[in-house]
Amino acid sequence: MKRRSGASSFQQFLEEIGPQKTIREYQGRQTIYSQGDLADAAFYIQGGNVKLTVTSQSGKKAVIAILGRGDFFGTGCLARRSLRMTGAAALTRALISRVERGVLVRIVLHDWRSPRSDTPGSAPDARF
Repeated sequence: MKRRSGASSFQQFLEEIGPQKTIREYQGRQTIYSQGDLADAAFYIQGGNVKLTVTSQSGKKAVIAILGRGDFFGTGCLARRSLRMTGAAALTRALISRVERGVLVRIVLHDWRSPRSDTPGSAPDARF
């Protein structure tokens, strides 16, 4: 959910993974995912704004974050959470990249196991 200082490096990453991601435009108030949905992907905001909400068992809804360009969300899928703990909806028209959990895990594991050529002798670093 944190905004990356190197958002352009993640843009480059999105270009590199090409067809392993999907990009979709959402209209204002359109649901991206609901609390309780399967947590099978992470998202990156290329443009627009997204709100994250949680709904209590009694039905009360609370906004827990307002996100914008360069922010990640839905990253709980990387912590092996099987269901979404929040809901996400576009506040304004938003361009969102979606990357499946499996793709992200493969990339992280590949980077972890492969030394980086630009930093000999240092521990490998994840791309994002």
